Amino acid sequence: MSKFKFVGVHTLHFQLMDEDGNTDGKLYEYTGDHSSFADGIDPEELKEVDAYTSLMEQGEKNHE
Repeated sequence: MSKFKFVGVHTLHFQLMDEDGNTDGKLYEYTGDHSSFADGIDPEELKEVDAYTSLMEQGEKNHE
């Protein structure tokens, strides 16, 4: 059994959707307090990010 028993969150990315499942084609990063994440997401806590750049940065951090 692994000694790791918890999951840590580094970055949360979201897409905004309408009731038909259509997105605005943008990716948003959650900037709020992760400890209260289960309480819901305030749209003010989402900032638009460049999907390609953001995903590339995550890959680079994983290889350091």
